[in-house]
Amino acid sequence: MDLNAAVGRFVAAIGPRVDEHVRLAAKLAPGPLPVRLDPALLELVLLNLMRNAAEAMPGGGTVVLRTCKPRLDGLGDQLATEV
Repeated sequence: MDLNAAVGRFVAAIGPRVDEHVRLAAKLAPGPLPVRLDPALLELVLLNLMRNAAEAMPGGGTVVLRTCKPRLDGLGDQLATEV
């Protein structure tokens, strides 16, 4: 499956807000990211992530789901700190 497409569908289904104080955004790597995984398990992981994030941010904020293409050395892209 394409991880970018799956994350994009999840964000579209949830909408721009996890709850009244927590927003949801996605930053997806360009192009498809083929992965082997159970789509239902991915959705469960993302739902739990959103619930935990909302509980951890009582003052509100934005949860950013970001995908990146893996590097051959296994380190992935350099992730910028979001504020």
